[in-house]
Amino acid sequence: MKYAKNLTIKTTVLTVLLSLLFFKTYSQKPSWTLEVPTLNGYYVGVGKSLKSNPNFQKIALTKALEIISKQIKVNIIAENEYNTYENNSNLEETYYQNTRTKSKIKLTDYELYDKWEDENNYYVYVKLNKEKFRKISETNYNTAISNSKEKITTAEKYLADFEYEKALQFYLGASKFLEEYIDNNLIVEKQSEVLFLWNNISIAILKIFNAYSLKTVKKVYNLRKQNLFNTEFKVQTLINRGKSSKIIADVPVIFEFSNSFNFFEKNTVTSKLPLGISKNKISYLIGNKNKYLVKCRINFRKYLEKYSNYKILKKKSFDLLKVENSFSINITPLKVYVKSRKNNTNSKQFITNHLTAKNIEIVNFKKKADYIINISEKKPRVKYSKDFVFYYITINFTVYKKSKKLFSDYVKVKGVGTNYDTSFINAKENIKNKIDESLGFTILRKMK
Repeated sequence: MKYAKNLTIKTTVLTVLLSLLFFKTYSQKPSWTLEVPTLNGYYVGVGKSLKSNPNFQKIALTKALEIISKQIKVNIIAENEYNTYENNSNLEETYYQNTRTKSKIKLTDYELYDKWEDENNYYVYVKLNKEKFRKISETNYNTAISNSKEKITTAEKYLADFEYEKALQFYLGASKFLEEYIDNNLIVEKQSEVLFLWNNISIAILKIFNAYSLKTVKKVYNLRKQNLFNTEFKVQTLINRGKSSKIIADVPVIFEFSNSFNFFEKNTVTSKLPLGISKNKISYLIGNKNKYLVKCRINFRKYLEKYSNYKILKKKSFDLLKVENSFSINITPLKVYVKSRKNNTNSKQFITNHLTAKNIEIVNFKKKADYIINISEKKPRVKYSKDFVFYYITINFTVYKKSKKLFSDYVKVKGVGTNYDTSFINAKENIKNKIDESLGFTILRKMK
């Protein structure tokens, strides 16, 4: 009985001790969890995360390192409000991902000084030795600068020999070493050296791209309007190498009319080997102008997409790159001779007016003509009724290319009026409408 009583007392004491230990663990919250402490010779960061998040330890650590980064005065993109993430684990996860991928400094050799947690929250205390970090950073700066200079030296040799493609690759490689330090102002004099190299690389790359050129295969295209949509318009992409040029391919070229209402089949066409040619066709053309100007330019923004992993090419100066050329399209009008027997309906005049409106030249001699249109009119028939007069006309059209007959067609119309004169006038008007609406189109389609 005494033994059982002693056992009960011991168990009770143990339970109390465990309860006190548990209470101490979760109730005695360290002061550093309430306010980020200061520590001589160290950068200090404190991070907090909800334990309901599966990545709560990483999130807390990321937040602590961000606080250190701010102390170091390094530009961190993820400038999020700390409290935004205290009560939402999903937002915390987003915060962690964004900070991890967007931070512009690598913090290494930090110490996990302390950590504390309660039922819901996890805290971490991180410190970084200032002097040690500065020495590491200076070493990293020097390594990046040295590697970049080595690439620049090689690039300059290729540039002097007009080996622009190789020079470009080495300049881009040189810029890659500096990307991490462009926004890092921990050591001002080192960052100044980085910026100096960065700007020199940028100028050199711009010089290479400005050596690109566009050569028009023809400066002037003299075409019949009917042939416009079947013609391939061509430009060639080159890179100037002193007194000579070298063909380059895979360069996107934009084709644009000076009149924005006219269009090519494709806005941008990529040049192809073996001749570095970009080809395009007209898809839409309005108006009856005799001359059009086409401007071509290299689409550098699209071209630089294949180098998208190089930060230096995102500078605004590369948006100002302009390499262009132009060519003219002269529309040579068709020459047509219209032959007609005497008639009273003005059908010759109607067809002449219609063709002239379509930018076709009417000539007075057969020998000068590309096409000949013969018009013959059958004798009209007139019928009378009690109240109306009906005037019937049939006019034949035959088209020749030089002496070769292409096709024949006819217009059959009638005019109705209360007397002969009005029925005749109405018949003539119907002939004009027929030519404008269908026959004129048929004739134009045959004349190429």
